[in-house]
Amino acid sequence: MDGYPTLACALKYKIGSSSKQWSASFPSFISQVSLFSGIPFQQLLYKHTVYPLYRTFLSQAVSTKVEQLLLAGGTLNLESKMSLVANRSKMTGELKYCPLCTKQDIEKYAWCYWHLQHQLPGALACAIHDCKLEGIKVNRKRLILPPTEKASLSTVNEKAVKLAMLSQNIFKLGGYGLNSEIINRVYRHRLVELGLATCNQSIRIKVSQWRKHLRLYWESICDEPQISQILSKSKSWQYPANLLYGKSKTFHPLKHLLVIGHMFNTFDEFMSIYRLFEKGQEPCVDSKVEVNGDNLARSMPDKKILSFLENGYSLRQTSSLCGVSIGYTKKIAQISGIAIHRRSQFIDERKRREIWRKLLVGLSTQNIAASVETSVGAVEQILSCHPELVQLRKKIRFHNLLKKHRGQLISAVQSSTSRQEVKKAVSSSYTWLFKHDKDWLYSQLPAEIPRSQRYKRGG
Repeated sequence: MDGYPTLACALKYKIGSSSKQWSASFPSFISQVSLFSGIPFQQLLYKHTVYPLYRTFLSQAVSTKVEQLLLAGGTLNLESKMSLVANRSKMTGELKYCPLCTKQDIEKYAWCYWHLQHQLPGALACAIHDCKLEGIKVNRKRLILPPTEKASLSTVNEKAVKLAMLSQNIFKLGGYGLNSEIINRVYRHRLVELGLATCNQSIRIKVSQWRKHLRLYWESICDEPQISQILSKSKSWQYPANLLYGKSKTFHPLKHLLVIGHMFNTFDEFMSIYRLFEKGQEPCVDSKVEVNGDNLARSMPDKKILSFLENGYSLRQTSSLCGVSIGYTKKIAQISGIAIHRRSQFIDERKRREIWRKLLVGLSTQNIAASVETSVGAVEQILSCHPELVQLRKKIRFHNLLKKHRGQLISAVQSSTSRQEVKKAVSSSYTWLFKHDKDWLYSQLPAEIPRSQRYKRGG
């Protein structure tokens, strides 16, 4: 800015204003800097802002809109577009610096500057010097630099260093967008390996256990504002399960960082599994996987259940030892053909066979329960042990509905002269057939009225 009487004059001439928010994470003046510096907009955005870390977890459509806003300098709705408002993730309000990095900058350049890697979400420590980052409150209207006076160094937890390194590794991807569907599959795969999900015919996530393990893993840094606003018990009842079930949503990068750091030893380990899914390959499940020497579940839950049952443990003992319900334990035993010693009030084999036959012909579980004098839950438990019956019963229900709605429509057609009259008479059957059996529906309806004769008004 040499040659200008004051810094304000220089900024007004170069940027067009002397009152921009100079410390913003997503500056509104990138285009102006690009014009007077000759550095392309994309290079400034991807090399000199924290945006690439956010871009990694944004969809292509969202990232395009965000970059258009940044190019035009219209950052007013930017946080909303990136779902930072919906995620309730506030900016820290501080600029971070490492005292040792500042000292080295002075020695090397006779000048200090803000290091981009220290401003990334999750950056609580300097990954080079393993020391805690210090913070200075952001001044929205003034240009400030890191303090040069000697600061006392604070020791830092190893989890803080791991999180900082993970944040930098993702930033180094240079804005490469990770596919949310593949991320979802990677998370589910590792949850199964860690025993935090069961994989029978579909994956069942043990949400409460996952949340408990996640909080316990990051407990040493939970007091940090960035972490507490995500892991606080009063604010995180949906997290981390919403990462799996909110597939079309955008989540703050730190929410992904905490999950990846908890379930994987290194970022390279996460990416190796991601690449396999990306290539259409299914990684093998390693039931003895360890994260930082902590094996959350050394064998698959279903295998543990079978092992206990085969060694004579009761249903209650097995379910307690494996942390699953008695009903689920019983289901695994029945599917695997393991004999269960039942108490007298349990359903005997004769009644079980009777229930199976009634399920086979499509009777409702309520009617079956009433006819054999047992609970609906017991009938549904037997049904869950026979997946082929579930699909068959869907087909039977569809056939019964088809027969019912066709009959109602035929009756209405016989007493109506136009399609509109038929639709009014049996609207629910008309709608159902339009959705599931359109060709047959139109073959039964009265002939359509010629267009020339429609909507005639009285003379």
